[in-house]
Amino acid sequence: MSRTQLWLLASLAFASVTSLVDGSPLKVMSSPNLLRVGTPENIFVECQDCTGGNIKVDINVMNHPTKTKRLATTSVTLNSDNNFQEIGQIRIPVVDFSKDPTLKQYVYLQAQFPDRLLEKVVLVSFQSGYIFIQTDKTLYTPNSKVHYRMFAVTPRMEPVERDDEIQTDASIVIEIVTPEGIILPLDRVSLKSGIHSGDYQLAEIVSPGLWKVVAKFHSNPQQSFSAEFEVKEYGSEMVEAELRGIQIVTSPYTIHFKRTPKFFKPGMSFDVAAKTNDPNILPTRQASATMEALPYKTKTNNYIHIGVDTAELELGDNLKINLNLNRQSNEDTDITYLIMSRGQLVKHGRYRTRGQVLISLIVPITKEMLPSFRIIAYYHQTDTEVVSDSVWVDVKDSCMGSLKLESSRPAPSYEPRRVFVLKVTGDPDATVGLVAVDQGVYVLNNKHRLTQKKAISSFDLLSVKII
Repeated sequence: MSRTQLWLLASLAFASVTSLVDGSPLKVMSSPNLLRVGTPENIFVECQDCTGGNIKVDINVMNHPTKTKRLATTSVTLNSDNNFQEIGQIRIPVVDFSKDPTLKQYVYLQAQFPDRLLEKVVLVSFQSGYIFIQTDKTLYTPNSKVHYRMFAVTPRMEPVERDDEIQTDASIVIEIVTPEGIILPLDRVSLKSGIHSGDYQLAEIVSPGLWKVVAKFHSNPQQSFSAEFEVKEYGSEMVEAELRGIQIVTSPYTIHFKRTPKFFKPGMSFDVAAKTNDPNILPTRQASATMEALPYKTKTNNYIHIGVDTAELELGDNLKINLNLNRQSNEDTDITYLIMSRGQLVKHGRYRTRGQVLISLIVPITKEMLPSFRIIAYYHQTDTEVVSDSVWVDVKDSCMGSLKLESSRPAPSYEPRRVFVLKVTGDPDATVGLVAVDQGVYVLNNKHRLTQKKAISSFDLLSVKII
């Protein structure tokens, strides 16, 4: 009897370890390539071609390299009711690791099936979330006050809260950094519902240039987040800019192949999409770009290709996924699909083929799939090969909650020093932060605003960072 350990690398931000024994079902354990300490992580296990009764699987995290201490554990039961697929959730405590930011640290991730053990070494990360920093303006004069606000959220876009069980706190350290790089530390502060507001008084004689507000989680000083603001005298420039108005300058468009596969599968479609904001731009302003895609090769010439039927998705849409199969045999096969977003496994499913070469699935777009997600599909054709593919799908920028701002008494214009009544409509018990800014400031400096697009992009990068 031969046994083969196979690694499924369908996704750059995702890996699986599988075990095949000649003629036996395929055992799979899947997780992100990087596990965040102090954060719930989803671990997927399954048994393809399994039948019969319950199969208990123990999921363990052991210290590296000695395996002398179990850091986290959970168990799941595979059976016909869940198609012999299940996700177990583990959370690794912070206390068992060095605080040295230059040190790479690992753990053993294990899935103990009744007849075999699947195991892999995984890098850990101490990024427990993300801190968004907003200032009330992008430009200040000397002797003015900088008002700032911090929003700390988990990778699941939930407010950071204190958790005594895993020994994480909800406090942050704030610093002001001058254009010369001088660090001016402020007090450590506690977050309330993931939010903190504060201010910093600029001196009358102060260095002009770009300043920074820097924030770090107290429990994770290895990583910092920052927002820039500019300091300079701009009184006369503000008047001039308001009189002159805003000049619109056109610039060449660029094309990026960020979501385009670097390999094509012989005999199967290869999708490339390009988009501009203005479909009526002149041919002389059009951009061009080239890339090289190489043929993807397998030992058995079995391939699977994932196709999606839309270029842009919104929350609540139904996505049609086409799985195109190029196989050397038409025997029945279990095809597993996984959906990953922001470094987390969020959905899974399986389809049993009956000799088809095209399979269509409908997947609803939920908030867990914002701002983008990766679809991974795979099956095993032989005892030595797992056939897989993946595709990355973007979702239109959207907030997970509802929020609407409107004047309770709409009017064409409002007089200075008169009362303005604002109506705020949102989700029950939601905390809403408001800021009022003179739009004229953005004429002089529009570079450092915290926008919804910038916030959403940060979470997109959070997924990419685990590569």
